[in-house]
Amino acid sequence: MKSGKFILVIGPTGSGKSMLMKYATSLFPGLVLPYSYTTRARRHDAIENSHYTFVSIEEFQKMIDEEKFLEWAQYGANFYGTLREEVELELEEGKILLKEVEVQGARQIRDIL
Repeated sequence: MKSGKFILVIGPTGSGKSMLMKYATSLFPGLVLPYSYTTRARRHDAIENSHYTFVSIEEFQKMIDEEKFLEWAQYGANFYGTLREEVELELEEGKILLKEVEVQGARQIRDIL
């Protein structure tokens, strides 16, 4: 069984996580960026499966109840989460994953992995 790496970019909102992610992926195009599931409204320029998968609050809650998330958090009225199965599959395949998370999400990932 191969064993990949999961690199977390952690910091508060506005700390430059997105900028660091863009730079890292420009240098290492093979990095895998796990999708985020969210209940927030789709922005006019958002493309499904580019960074987010948009779901209803009911769908998201069902996924929480079924323990499908590796990490999830609520910010304001919206929920965000990363699917456990997706991350575990990519790691088993020996890939290197890069994920931007807040401190709350990093703690959940640490406790699960």
